[in-house]
Amino acid sequence: ILTDASVIESVQGEAAGVVAQITSPVLDQNQQLSHLSKCIQMILTALLGLCERTEGHETFLLSAAAIANITFIDPSACGP
Repeated sequence: ILTDASVIESVQGEAAGVVAQITSPVLDQNQQLSHLSKCIQMILTALLGLCERTEGHETFLLSAAAIANITFIDPSACGP
C-alpha cells in the first residue's frame, strides 16, 4: 500500500499509522519484526516520499513517527 502510487494518500497515511504502531519502541514485540529487514529500505523510501508530498499534518506525523520507530529498532536502516 505504501509503495503503490495508485493508492490514495489518505490510505497510505493510514498504512503509515499502522507501521508506526507496530514498530513502536514501547512494544516488547518489535524485535520480532526482523522479517521487515528484507523490505525496510523500500518502506523507508515510501514513508519519506509520503512525508515530502503530503499537505496533511496527520499523514506527515504518522509517516515521520514510523520512520523514527524503524530507525530506533534498526539504526542501520539509515544507511552506512
